[in-house]
Amino acid sequence: MYSGLKNGFSYEEFKEVMMKTLMEVETFEDHYDTFERAQAFKRSFQEYLKSNPLSKDEKVAIVTHSMLISAITCSHVAVDA
Repeated sequence: MYSGLKNGFSYEEFKEVMMKTLMEVETFEDHYDTFERAQAFKRSFQEYLKSNPLSKDEKVAIVTHSMLISAITCSHVAVDA
């Protein structure tokens, strides 16, 4: 099955390489990296809300993975994390 990927890779070849790579790598971000990314998101989202205020009855939902939600809501990263 051709997936339209560059270099002529099929979807199955791409999937095989990605699964092998993901299984070999423990994590792409440590806790500190995730915390820093969350803080950057919070700053940019706060700026967005200042420029685009919600009406009294409006609410915002943030949909992302649980580690980023945890990092958004925490105040610091433990030293041994």
